[in-house]
Amino acid sequence: TLGLIFGFVFVVVLLAAYFSGSVDITYVIGLTVLFNFFGWLVSPFFMDLMFRWFYSTKKMEIGELEEKSKRVADFIVRKCKKYSIKVPSLRHITDDNPTAFCFGSGVFNARLCFSEGLFTYLNDEEIEAVIAHELGHIQRRDFIIMTIASTGVQILYEISQYLARKNLRSSGDNKGKNPAAIVGLVSYVLYFIGIYLLLFL
Repeated sequence: TLGLIFGFVFVVVLLAAYFSGSVDITYVIGLTVLFNFFGWLVSPFFMDLMFRWFYSTKKMEIGELEEKSKRVADFIVRKCKKYSIKVPSLRHITDDNPTAFCFGSGVFNARLCFSEGLFTYLNDEEIEAVIAHELGHIQRRDFIIMTIASTGVQILYEISQYLARKNLRSSGDNKGKNPAAIVGLVSYVLYFIGIYLLLFL
């Protein structure tokens, strides 16, 4: 979510630079792709810092999880082996709210976070169901899919704004018949649809 928010802020900053004449539209789109790629790659490290500061999250080895629940630890290892994914780096949150989530750039640096509340309120079978759901996000590469999808939506917005500005510069009588204006309008409509598709995704 933070990645998406900062991505859209970055787009607005780039568009401001474009409208001021500082950069060309090709640079705007290129920098959007580059920024999103960089954000996708380094965001797990920033999220690690954030969770440590706000939630006192601690890194946990699979052996430490075995002490808490050998069945759950074995389940994680077994499922990762079955689906040929690396066992994610584990994070433990000392909070009684029963929750789990995952984040990362992909399978290679995925983090699986879970709270103490899972082990307080849920039995091993229920914990396995929660963990299986999170492992599914990692196995299906959801982090990568979301980054690509959000980048596409941002580019649609940039194209719509670029063509809207180009249309404003064109002569009065040709504005309504200008193909660029139609493409710009279509891009803007697709941008709005794309926002809802992102939420659906």
